[in-house]
Amino acid sequence: APVRSLNCRIWDVNQKTFYLRNNQLVAGYLQGPNVNLEEKFSMSFVQGEESNDKIPVALGLKEKNLYLSCVLKDDKPTLQLESVDPKNYPKKKMEKRFVFNKIEINNKLEFESAQFPNWFLCTAMEADQPVSLTNMPDEGVMVTKFYMQFVSS
Repeated sequence: APVRSLNCRIWDVNQKTFYLRNNQLVAGYLQGPNVNLEEKFSMSFVQGEESNDKIPVALGLKEKNLYLSCVLKDDKPTLQLESVDPKNYPKKKMEKRFVFNKIEINNKLEFESAQFPNWFLCTAMEADQPVSLTNMPDEGVMVTKFYMQFVSS
């Protein structure tokens, strides 16, 4: 069966949206003509450890063969954009580095790395900084809560 994927916009609770800069995913405030730079995501529902409050998803950039993946760099869980073969992705059983547990709390979302439990997708407080991972979601240093809206195209 084909993988169920939905196109969506994701932005953090401080209204920063995602865009690409030098092949890196960053979060910032896009205004005027720059709003067209915002990256939409293709969220695929994949196999993983499902529970009532966690839904395993893979996050690809819409119409690009790029997925968010979590890997170890210098012994630290690190977020990267990984290029994949569009003939093989998305697939129901994604490699664990691509899987995030989508957690909904009070209409806000958190994305926890399946590969590195308790590490969360985050944006910096400052604008135009790279999107990354943090293991301190409640310290107020990084933003780990997001909003999402499904888009038709």
